[in-house]
Amino acid sequence: MRESNVDEAIANHKTYGSLEQHHALFSMLRSEDPVHWTEPNGYRPFWTISKHKDVIEVERQNDKFINAPRTKLLSIEFRIEGQGGHGGAADARPRH
Repeated sequence: MRESNVDEAIANHKTYGSLEQHHALFSMLRSEDPVHWTEPNGYRPFWTISKHKDVIEVERQNDKFINAPRTKLLSIEFRIEGQGGHGGAADARPRH
């Protein structure tokens, strides 16, 4: 699978609705690229950590790695419309 296709699959909700696709994608990531820089279209880039031991290592070092404010995957468009909060133009507007 090409890298751009991998990034799109990681961000696509349909991947997680198919156990077969989900398992195939993350099995491939664990064996070929367990710490993957992900740049899907329409989303801010992020790290995809696919091995449990690596996730635990990141979680234990919260002085080096941030887990917030982006705790869920939201499109740039959703965030700009003011729905996502936590950073960017959306937070610059007053909220009523």
